[in-house]
Amino acid sequence: MALEDEPLRSEGAYHITEEERRVSTISTRSNEVVGPKPRGHPTVDVFGGERKVSCCKDQFNIGTWNVITMNQGKLDVIKHEMTMLNIDVLGISELKWTGMGHFTSDNYHIFYCGQESRRRYGVAIIVNHRVGKAVLDYNPINDRMISIRIEGKPFNITVIQVYAPTMDAEEAEIVHFYEEI
Repeated sequence: MALEDEPLRSEGAYHITEEERRVSTISTRSNEVVGPKPRGHPTVDVFGGERKVSCCKDQFNIGTWNVITMNQGKLDVIKHEMTMLNIDVLGISELKWTGMGHFTSDNYHIFYCGQESRRRYGVAIIVNHRVGKAVLDYNPINDRMISIRIEGKPFNITVIQVYAPTMDAEEAEIVHFYEEI
């Protein structure tokens, strides 16, 4: 949205004014080192949105859902909704399962992490079969955080599902959560 007197900006423009662009260019160039460029992979071009992140050569849809509790039968409802809404990757919070692990149900791969003994909190990431074939690994961090790594082109993708404590939680729990991030 532009104000009446402002010109429209193109997609990917990060500088608001010409002055900021000049200052940024000057400060960037003053830090450059004269000599051969380092070897390795070039940095990814993030301007303009020309490159699309892909999985199995196609784009995919990501969603999130606070299920409040995932009792028996609710997984079937979630899989049905994922199919109906064309969701390939779904982050789940407040799962309330114990333990951690992964399993396959029909054509879906479920990666989850909860508390060891109490049915409290818990997170999961559910992917359909197409994306499941591209999952490189998963990392069950704790009962509030989990991540998966997906093989993609032009680069791999990490999806992180987080269930943050509310303001009703104890101060120590909130501090610990943000330290873990």
